[in-house]
Amino acid sequence: MNLIGLKRMILGLQIMLLGGFIMIDPSSSLGGIEFGIVIVGLIVGVSGYGKDD
Repeated sequence: MNLIGLKRMILGLQIMLLGGFIMIDPSSSLGGIEFGIVIVGLIVGVSGYGKDD
């Protein structure tokens, strides 16, 4: 694994954490977009495994 793949995995993790914080906030109701944010973060993180220079 290289540095670019690692950066992409960390970015995916940060996106998933953002979606998780939005989900647990009782004052925000985005109508299910929170789950979409978590799924996008998961896709970005998994794509970091196959990223080469």
